[in-house]
Amino acid sequence: MTATVSDRLAAALFITVSVPTTGGRLASALFDPALLLQRLLAQGLCPPGTTEAQAVECYLSDPSCRIVSPNALFDEGWYRASNPDVDATIRAGHMLCGLTHFVNYGYAEGRWPNAMLAMQAAAASERPLADALADETAFLARPETRIFLDCFPWIAPLQYYNLFARRLGVENRPPAAAALPAIDLVRAEFDAGFYRDRHMTTADGDADPFSHYLEQGSSRGASPNAWFDEQWYRAFYRDVDEAVARGRVSSGFHHFVLFGRAEGRLPAYDLKGALEWALPGVTEPTLLHRVRDLRRKYEFGRPSPRVDPAGGAPRVWFIFPVVNPDISFGGYQAAFALMVELQAAGYGLGLVCMEDAAPNRNYFLWRQRDPRVRAAFEECLWAGKEDYDRLPLRDGDLFVAYSVWGLKLARRLCHLTGSPKPFLLAQEHEPIFYANDALKVLCEEYYRVEHFPIINSHFLLDYLRAHRVGAFARDDVRPDEYAVFEHALQRLPRQTAVQMAARRRRSVLIYARPEAHAGRNLFDVIVLALEDLCAEGAFGPEWCFDGVGALSDLKDVPLGGGHHVRLHKKMDAPDYARMIGEVDIAISLMSAPHPSLVPFELATTGALVVTNVYENRSAGQLSAISGNIVPCLLGLEGLKDGIRTALRRVDGFVSREKNRRPAEQRDWCDVFNPDFLRAVFGTPPLRLRPAADAPRGAMPPPRPSPVFLPREAVETVSALASAPS
Repeated sequence: MTATVSDRLAAALFITVSVPTTGGRLASALFDPALLLQRLLAQGLCPPGTTEAQAVECYLSDPSCRIVSPNALFDEGWYRASNPDVDATIRAGHMLCGLTHFVNYGYAEGRWPNAMLAMQAAAASERPLADALADETAFLARPETRIFLDCFPWIAPLQYYNLFARRLGVENRPPAAAALPAIDLVRAEFDAGFYRDRHMTTADGDADPFSHYLEQGSSRGASPNAWFDEQWYRAFYRDVDEAVARGRVSSGFHHFVLFGRAEGRLPAYDLKGALEWALPGVTEPTLLHRVRDLRRKYEFGRPSPRVDPAGGAPRVWFIFPVVNPDISFGGYQAAFALMVELQAAGYGLGLVCMEDAAPNRNYFLWRQRDPRVRAAFEECLWAGKEDYDRLPLRDGDLFVAYSVWGLKLARRLCHLTGSPKPFLLAQEHEPIFYANDALKVLCEEYYRVEHFPIINSHFLLDYLRAHRVGAFARDDVRPDEYAVFEHALQRLPRQTAVQMAARRRRSVLIYARPEAHAGRNLFDVIVLALEDLCAEGAFGPEWCFDGVGALSDLKDVPLGGGHHVRLHKKMDAPDYARMIGEVDIAISLMSAPHPSLVPFELATTGALVVTNVYENRSAGQLSAISGNIVPCLLGLEGLKDGIRTALRRVDGFVSREKNRRPAEQRDWCDVFNPDFLRAVFGTPPLRLRPAADAPRGAMPPPRPSPVFLPREAVETVSALASAPS
């Protein structure tokens, strides 16, 4: 290790300990980067090609990597599990890891560093305390003493004897000549008959099999019993093979009885076990488990609730997967806004949560800050899986599926209430959320349920039409068989050229959503691009980087060159406005048909916004929205080119002010205006009934579809309708 890395390790690991060696030398002895790297690679915690220095950085910066021990004799997972007080201290953030505790406190308290030593101590007869070692040279010659003190070099030999060795049954006298570490453990699991048949010949005469194993067999790769495969063990676990080569253990089996069993290592080849060690989770039969979940999703809503023919005015029911205020991003905001405007126009409301047994209405109302949304949801009827069969349905009730997964349920409920086809609040082409698996196939099938789409953005409309999705599978789709709206945008602070020029600091804002469900925002590609550009020296010391959109507090993401991304979870309005008001370059990607709202909102501020093209939105269409939008190709190299373009233009302050997109003066009440609502949902209160001779559950005669509102009527803000500013 370099001196810098050693010093960092010393500072990170050794908080209070006072030892005769310097921190750097102690860190070098205690912390084995090569061993750490091997264990991180074996457990899939770092990618192939990681260097030892990078492994150390991962260990120091990523808590998930610190469950792997960088010390051959210390078992981090076992130590934490066996010492709940230590684990609680680490989880509270007061200590880096279990190794830190052992170095500073645990060894002096006599806490064991691994399970095998603890087990040996439990089975041994404790020897008396000693004021001095009878023969220190002989004591130090013991292999087990040498290994222990090599791993924990600040502990003096007498300390080791009194704190640990005497509790292992070691006497304060010279060992027998043939002594090996854990020799009794090795002997206990040695199969003399198996070894004699497999590894001894007539030339060996009547030699004792165990002695033969110690003297010859173990070094030749002989297995000591039928269930342990010495050659496989050393071939599979490269760190063990290197430990044998260095003389730290005498054989793979020696390692197994001392450490490997406690670490969960395999004694012999097993396909599943070997794959799981190298690629954790790869053998999990996920699809087998998912069959039942898919069945429940497919059949949700059976048995059906009853309809009260005299129940009063019909309602508009919204079918959600869940209603959780902590994940209410743009799509949910549009749905909530539609519900608010429906209620304000006189429509009754209800909601069904398909994946919640009993949706938490109280928490939603407590968390919700918008008074209009609170008012609508306080009056709204709520239902989950537990009370679905008691829904107070009425003739003529209408049903809006928030996701395509709710369409089958909505269709069944339309049959019950004698209503027209259900509505789909289409805010994305949902199969893009899934891999090429059953979820994607079924998701595509659900689009074939007849429905009336209410589409968020003309960009998405163009995609659905081009790909013949859902209602657009027919060639003769009329404009009155769907509706389209444009999402209301936040009003953000607008920078002037004078303000931009006056700042010494330059700012990059990233739409940073590092969670798996937001993969289409390509957070990882953004980080890779910024790492490369920082390595090129594209960003000077005046640049800072902030990421918004994360769901939790996360550590800064290093980019190199002294730069890092500070990740912010959801911020309150004043803090967000203050940050937005000083942004020079914004990066927001969307690998999906819907273009996202963030680029268009940020384009109103004076920031240069790097965002990607897609098959349904060209560079020309994006640039037409604002000259401050910098289109880029989807991918790492395309993104880097886009950021370089923005960097070249960042000092054009007058141009940036001139190209600000005009601030929207529309609220949701303008988007979902009364004309839009009447055209789509009819005039409240609706009294739609099936024909008198139609049996309950049969489809009623179709009513005329709502009139489609053209783009001009709803004041669209799409690229095709907006003139460049």
